[in-house]
Amino acid sequence: NQALLEPMTVEQKQRFWQQIIKVGIKEVMVGFPSASQPDYDFVRWLIEEDQIPDDVTIAVLVQCREHLIEKTFASLTGVKRAIIHLYNSTSTIQRERVFEMDRAGITDIA
Repeated sequence: NQALLEPMTVEQKQRFWQQIIKVGIKEVMVGFPSASQPDYDFVRWLIEEDQIPDDVTIAVLVQCREHLIEKTFASLTGVKRAIIHLYNSTSTIQRERVFEMDRAGITDIA
């Protein structure tokens, strides 16, 4: 969603979710709740409105940055089951501008 020029709204994500469930997908990457308010709100809607069938597992994405991990876990409060994909950016630009670290620093937080 973040890569789209016009990211989906929560309402669009909700309609898309209904279709995903209808076709029987059992493991769904639902977003990047620590980096996008619409993704955070969508994850909360899934949980608070009991939209996740018992046989479906949601997954979320988060950078290995403490404050983002904390916000991600907060977004998942009350979920029965979830997969959390943690990643470290390895590009030089991300490493230097976002993390403000050298290669050794990135290795240390991994």
